[in-house]
Amino acid sequence: MPALIENLLEGESKFIEYKVQYTKSLLKTVSAFSNYHDGIIVIGIADDGGIPGVGDPEATRLSIENSIKDNVAPCPDYEVETKLINGKPVLIFRIFKGMQTPYISGGRAYKRIDTSTMPVAKYEYDELVLL
Repeated sequence: MPALIENLLEGESKFIEYKVQYTKSLLKTVSAFSNYHDGIIVIGIADDGGIPGVGDPEATRLSIENSIKDNVAPCPDYEVETKLINGKPVLIFRIFKGMQTPYISGGRAYKRIDTSTMPVAKYEYDELVLL
């Protein structure tokens, strides 16, 4: 198995987020990674490491890309690819730390604390504006 896939299967961390399917909460994680550090969001893997995969990878990819463009401001840099893991398609979104912080989703900026995505405090938001 390639090293990237092995790293992705080690579990969620400050830099890796699993989602079984696309939900709007993914946008918070996009904001967090864009504000503070590169990260990877994998669609099609459960929190417990189970791999149900993505039913229609291309439609899901397009939906997520449109949602990022429409709901995260400014639009962050990212790459996306489809990989097969145990014969199931998963989407791997690589979100890059941006230069135009803060990156906002739903009127808030976010950060990662271990495996959780949390809104930033006012002083943290002010620091992001000054970066």
